[in-house]
Amino acid sequence: MAIASSSPLNNIEEVIMQCGIGKYFDVITSGLDFKNSKPDPEIYLSTIKKLRVNKDEVIAIEDSTYGIEACNNANIPVIAKRDLRFDFKQSTADYIVDDLLEAYYIIKEKLNK
Repeated sequence: MAIASSSPLNNIEEVIMQCGIGKYFDVITSGLDFKNSKPDPEIYLSTIKKLRVNKDEVIAIEDSTYGIEACNNANIPVIAKRDLRFDFKQSTADYIVDDLLEAYYIIKEKLNK
């Protein structure tokens, strides 16, 4: 699993530490390492390369308009975590869920196919 976030690396690491989830991620990528930010797909394509997996083995979880567009631009399936606070446009996501447990079940179903 990986994190591909537009946030600065120190912010990503701080949140991971606070949540105690660092051990679950093999790759952590900050968008600040790239010339272009999301919706450019570069962050996703680079993260996939670092994970050493094929795109057909990947599904992303996003919330923002630009993040979803980056997945679309990279031809990566995307689950949108519904967020009504920021007027995000999530209609181009493959799935829209209200909580991450729903995302888990979608991913589990895809893995069993």
